[in-house]
Amino acid sequence: MKKITVSILTTLLMLSMVFSSSVFAAEKEQSAWDSFLGLFSAKTAATSDVGVEYRGHIQNIGNYPLDGTWIQGPTELGTEGKSLRLEGFWIRLNGEVPAGAHIEYQVHVQNVGWMDPVQDGAFAGTEGKSQQIEAIKISLVDDEGVQLKDYSVVYTGHVQNKGDVGPYTNGEQLGTDGEFLRLEAITVEIVQNPADLDAYEAALAAVKQADYTAASWTTYQAVVNANKMTEDNLQSEVDAATANITAAQANLVKVLKVDSVSASNLKEINVVFNNTVDKTTAETAANYVLSNGALGAVTPVLQADNKTVILTVATAAAQQATTDVTVKNVKDTNGTVVVETKKTVTFFDTVAPTVSKVEVTGPKALRVTFSEPIKSVPTFLLNSGSYSVTPTFVAGSKTIDLTLGATLPNGTQSLEVSGGQDYANFGVVKATTTFEYATDTTAPTATVSKATETVVTLKFDKLVKITGVNGTDVTAYHSINNAATYKGTLAAVSADSNGYSDTYTATFTAPIPAGTGKVMYLNTTANKFEDKWGNDVASASYTFDVITDTTTPAVTLIEATGTNGTAQKELTVTFNKEVVQADAQNKANYVLKDASGNVVTTTAFADVDTNGKFNANATLAYTNTNKQVKISFTNVLKAGDYKLEVSNIKDTTYAANKMTTQTVAFTVADKIAPTVGATTYSSGTNHVLYVSFSEAMNAADITNPANYAVSIGGVSKSLPTGSTVEIVNSQQAKVTILGTATYPVATNVVTVQVAGTVKDLAGNAIGGVVGNSTNTVTWGTASTYAITPAAKQVKLIAKNQLQLELNRELSAIDVTKFTVTNADGLTVAGATYVNNSGKSLVTVTLSGDLTTTDLTRITNLVIADGGVTTSEGLVLSGGPATFTVAGTHFEDKLAPAIKAVETTDTTHMTLRFTENLKAGDVSNLTFGVAGNTVTAIDNTTANVVVLTLGTAIGTGDVPVVTQLLNIRDTNDNVLAAGTAVIATSDKIAPVVVGTPAITETTAGHWGQTLGDKVVITFSEAIKPSTLNIAGIAANGDTSAAIASPTANVFAAGKLGVFATPAAGANIATVETTVNLDSTGTIVTITVTKVGAAVDSPAGAFTRGAGITDLAGN
Repeated sequence: MKKITVSILTTLLMLSMVFSSSVFAAEKEQSAWDSFLGLFSAKTAATSDVGVEYRGHIQNIGNYPLDGTWIQGPTELGTEGKSLRLEGFWIRLNGEVPAGAHIEYQVHVQNVGWMDPVQDGAFAGTEGKSQQIEAIKISLVDDEGVQLKDYSVVYTGHVQNKGDVGPYTNGEQLGTDGEFLRLEAITVEIVQNPADLDAYEAALAAVKQADYTAASWTTYQAVVNANKMTEDNLQSEVDAATANITAAQANLVKVLKVDSVSASNLKEINVVFNNTVDKTTAETAANYVLSNGALGAVTPVLQADNKTVILTVATAAAQQATTDVTVKNVKDTNGTVVVETKKTVTFFDTVAPTVSKVEVTGPKALRVTFSEPIKSVPTFLLNSGSYSVTPTFVAGSKTIDLTLGATLPNGTQSLEVSGGQDYANFGVVKATTTFEYATDTTAPTATVSKATETVVTLKFDKLVKITGVNGTDVTAYHSINNAATYKGTLAAVSADSNGYSDTYTATFTAPIPAGTGKVMYLNTTANKFEDKWGNDVASASYTFDVITDTTTPAVTLIEATGTNGTAQKELTVTFNKEVVQADAQNKANYVLKDASGNVVTTTAFADVDTNGKFNANATLAYTNTNKQVKISFTNVLKAGDYKLEVSNIKDTTYAANKMTTQTVAFTVADKIAPTVGATTYSSGTNHVLYVSFSEAMNAADITNPANYAVSIGGVSKSLPTGSTVEIVNSQQAKVTILGTATYPVATNVVTVQVAGTVKDLAGNAIGGVVGNSTNTVTWGTASTYAITPAAKQVKLIAKNQLQLELNRELSAIDVTKFTVTNADGLTVAGATYVNNSGKSLVTVTLSGDLTTTDLTRITNLVIADGGVTTSEGLVLSGGPATFTVAGTHFEDKLAPAIKAVETTDTTHMTLRFTENLKAGDVSNLTFGVAGNTVTAIDNTTANVVVLTLGTAIGTGDVPVVTQLLNIRDTNDNVLAAGTAVIATSDKIAPVVVGTPAITETTAGHWGQTLGDKVVITFSEAIKPSTLNIAGIAANGDTSAAIASPTANVFAAGKLGVFATPAAGANIATVETTVNLDSTGTIVTITVTKVGAAVDSPAGAFTRGAGITDLAGN
């Protein structure tokens, strides 16, 4: 904050000056006073960083200061009381002088008058002529001579016979003119002007945050924060800040809002937005939802102001009818989506329809536009009936086309319209409208409105039609005219009933190269391509640019758009650009998921398959006009939050850009009316009715006794006074009638009725006058509870648990009444329940685990009478509830599991599962083997997977197996990828590695000498206990040499004789030791004793026990 320069002392001096007896005339005195007050107003001038200094030429003294220095303002220059005149000045600025700033001064000199102004230290006045300065004007100006905004110059003086005068500012005259009075002294000071913030503050107040998008407001606020101003700022700074803020406001993006919704008649609703809107979204019917289903579908049309949309309802409303209109998803021209808005509209038409316009649309055609849709056709008289007219009328339209019996002459014509009615049954106001008829002789022209590599779109200035042979009389080529390779096919877009259109496309098989300055040639023949007046389209060439579109398509919005009969049975998926229809309608490109990202399967929603893809119950229809695919369901999609995965969809560009997989969240609102369910009766001291509903209900509605009645023999009776209603749960109410009430009487069969105005939590009413319970009850006879088994009601959720949902909340459960018949001999160990929204979830726990994860070991679940008691106190009765696997009452919800992983041989591993796997679900990519590769799989046995390994493993290796992909059982239960796999078991027998090493004293006579050895190396560690061999026999006799052992003597995992002896041979008994080394893989057999030869029958010998590895192979 800059300091105020005027001190209290100075103030007092100035006051004495203003009110002294030597002040100027009143006019001057008032000006001085005003200037003085200005210095002390709310916006007080402050000392600036710009200074001023000056020198003067004084009578009898000369140039002053004498030493050549400058006096710093506001120090006085001159004398007082010495009668010495000032004869000249030098004045200049110092300090922080703004660029282009100048101090300009002009003096009035004795006998000379006003001299020319000078600036910035130039001399003003005279020297050596003894001529007094009588007056001076001082200003601060820019290079153009315009007064500076930011600073002022303030100056005072001492004048002969007048004394001190001033202060004066910015070019005001100090001194006298024509009074011959000398100026004797002067002070000069530069002050900063107080900034005027009015425009700045008005700019800030011009916009409100609520009207703009958050992103654009944040950007705007950054500009505001960078341009904060106070009165201490320079005016130029304030002006620049104001300009910056105003410029930033131009970039603010308005929040698109609905300004108003009103019914202008019984067929039309006007929706007015606060900003111009995008035509495509504004004319998308799904973006407007009417609560009054009787009005049917709406047809939206954007009006010429691009802010108003007129919705025409399919069925006219009745007078005083109302409807809620919800507007959503409409975008403005910047792409901002409208704030979803609901407004209530009342239809009330008191105005008769009138003719708004009559247009000439062809040589023998007129179009009459009315102020509102017409229900019945009026009568038309053209030129007082001189010409016949034939109307083409569609009830509900605001326009009627007239075909004339003859061509009219050029000039003014008249059309009288009378009769006909609007939908309020008001007749059209009878009136005659004049219009001008003039023959159109102007040839149609066209421009290229859009161009891609394969399609060029021509937009004509009027409706035209190919009347000749398309492709012969009228042709289109690109790049080279009449070159067959570059020939295209012309087609009208949205032609009228007579084939006329203002838009044509030329589609080319040979693509147009991307780039600028491309050319298309349109060749026409006389009278073969013309407007309605017969004016020919001339042959022409069109230049345009083709830019390759590389933008991938994407989903911008998914919403549940169904209403009334299609409520919760329709989704609309909107893309950011046109996509290939076949892709958009391909059900395989969509996967429905719940809010947590889990796939929704057929059991949860019947219109998808087990993979969450839409099945035959769903229908997909795509339209390029609004870039939307509508997914229609046969069944109701339950209210809640969902996600839809969309993939593999390409756009329609030549590049055929394919979208990346997107998962988009959406919500299905509850739009389904609730229904009254079953009612139970419990007698006792009081009469009690338990009334159930199809969904969670509004508590205030279902606890109001006035909303209930009972119907006896078709006669509805309100509840007796004193009846009460309380909530059992969100879907059930307890109605109590005092026991003293005699109504209804015993044995009456009654139906419970609930008022149609009763609503669910979403506000949907039951509808109609009343909703009736789905059953009747007999007054005085307590209801019973029975369970009727349903398909897939019992679910296997764990190897030791079953779960089933019952349609009532429970108050007790008797586990002794539960039995499960199964092949594993398990019993029921426990049963619990959890109540929720009128239902209960019962969990049955078995005494142990089933040996499989499917239903093959289970036969049935039986709940005997008394097994459960409902919250109303009803005990299960009427015979046991028997759920059977054979009767499809069970559903396997348990994922498969791997129960064994084994090495089969050195190139195979076997995985054994707890149940059969889904055929084709496993591949060589499903599993990984540490340090190896899987080259093939075999799932011939449905619960066994054999892996073929790329690299042989050792007989004792146990590689770690990992699961890389999901695996499903035959019921689509998923064993998720990454699930821990149990340890691998060694199932490969050890083998002898190489040839045993034999050591014998006498060559060819092993075993005759102590110390003879055999060393055998195995492929893996051997179990020591399997090497406990009593002895080894060797064949031979006393007269013959004993044969050396051969490689096959240790076959089949045995240590024993080398060969079978011949009959009657002498057998020598050999005793040995068997030693195993520290690795467990090397066995050494050493001869420790050689016995005497004995006779023995053929084949008599001893044999060692079977050798196994550590795993027992």
